[in-house]
Amino acid sequence: MIRPELVAQIRRLFAVEGWRYNTIARHLGVHHSTVRRALARRHSEAASPAPAAASPTLDTRMGEWAEAYRSSAGALAAFV
Repeated sequence: MIRPELVAQIRRLFAVEGWRYNTIARHLGVHHSTVRRALARRHSEAASPAPAAASPTLDTRMGEWAEAYRSSAGALAAFV
């Protein structure tokens, strides 16, 4: 397992500094496959779905949209 501090350092060098895998590996004294694995883990974590509680359900969204439509329709009717 790769230490979390090392993963964070690899991610920063790759994303912020724009360094290549081999440059990061030489700088940190690790194998280039370690850098590749650390960055691949990042992509797999990013691809994982968000928790269900963090995203509203379709029913909730439809209710919000319907309420917004009703309130805008009422405002238009009062204006005319």
